[in-house]
This record gives sequence, structure tokens and C-alpha cells, in this order.
Amino acid sequence: MIHIHHRRNQPTAATTNQLEAAHRKIQSDFLPTMEHYLDIMSHYEGRSGAQAAICFYWFKRFKQELNSHFRFEEQYIFPFMEGIEPELTDEARNFVTAHDDLEERLTTFLNVLTVDMIALKNDMIYNLLVTRVEKLIGLLELHAHEEHSLFERILKS
Repeated sequence: MIHIHHRRNQPTAATTNQLEAAHRKIQSDFLPTMEHYLDIMSHYEGRSGAQAAICFYWFKRFKQELNSHFRFEEQYIFPFMEGIEPELTDEARNFVTAHDDLEERLTTFLNVLTVDMIALKNDMIYNLLVTRVEKLIGLLELHAHEEHSLFERILKS
């Protein structure tokens, strides 16, 4: 379980360290496990396998985008918030202003899984995947909340 606790008095570096630890947990645990489940399901026969193959392709792209998102935060946003970098580039400021809510896209993915692939509701791998997606959505929502509270500082500067 990942815990992110930002307190008003907590140094920004402590919060960004927690956010980076959450990045690592997502990248090393959640994403590979979900990708593995989708890979297994994509080999099912019939319509369910074809749908899973499409979901697998979508998920691989989502994973790449999420990893790029984390990398950008760690290279440009967090160092500025910690005071390591004196200025925020226009690109970084735009990133903060239009912070992509990846959890919303993952919620749409969950809806596809639970509506279009409901025929698999008794399949263990399917249920493990749905549970994992739900947990990741919750984690990303918490993560986004913490980031947005830190981003307020950037938008005010």
C-alpha cells in the first residue's frame, strides 16, 4: 500500500519524495501486473480475446504515457517545487496548468472492461485485472490531489 500524506508544515521535498515513491510502486507493481493479465486475456478465444487484445494495445500506450508523465514531473516539476530549479520553463508551466487527469482515462478503460467484457465476469484473471484497475484509479486520484495542492504554488508564482 502506498501512503501519501502531505501536511501543510511538511517540507515540499518530503511530499515530492513520497510522490516519486508512488511512481516507482505504480511502475514496478501495478503496470506490469495489469499488462500481464491483459496479455493472458488477449489469448482467449473468440470475442473476449479480441476485445482483450484491443484493451492490451490501449493499455500499452497508456503505460507509456503514464511513464512519460512521471518522468516529466520528476525531471522538471519536482525540482522546481523543491527549490532546486530557480525557474519553471514554459513547457513545465503548461504541463501544470493542463495537468492531464490520467485517472479519468483509466476510469473510461474500466468502464470498457466492465461493460464490453462482462462475459468474463466469472474469469479469475478478469476479476484480478478489474480489481487492480480500480485500485490504480484510487491511487492516481490521491496522487493527483497531492500534486494539485503542490501545483497551486507554481500557478501563484
